[in-house]
Amino acid sequence: MVNAIGLQNMGVRPFIAEKLPKLRRMTKVPVIANVFGFTIEDCVEVIHALNDAPGIAMYELNASCPTPPTAAWSSAPIRRCSGSWRPAAKRPRIGH
Repeated sequence: MVNAIGLQNMGVRPFIAEKLPKLRRMTKVPVIANVFGFTIEDCVEVIHALNDAPGIAMYELNASCPTPPTAAWSSAPIRRCSGSWRPAAKRPRIGH
């Protein structure tokens, strides 16, 4: 099953600056960062930004969002994105 609801978010840099410090105070709760983008390069850029942010336990590749027509993901781009983000990630990954 693929989830395709396309949720809004604030972006990686505001997340690191504004949300992550609050999440780090919840010491018994692992923080799983959901990674997505309009392109494979976007996903890798998000991973690079998150790699230097303390307090994240792991990454999840979100291949179903965003869902605008320009961001439609099929199995081939998902495989390419997975191959690109694995070497970039300095933390464990969920999924692909």
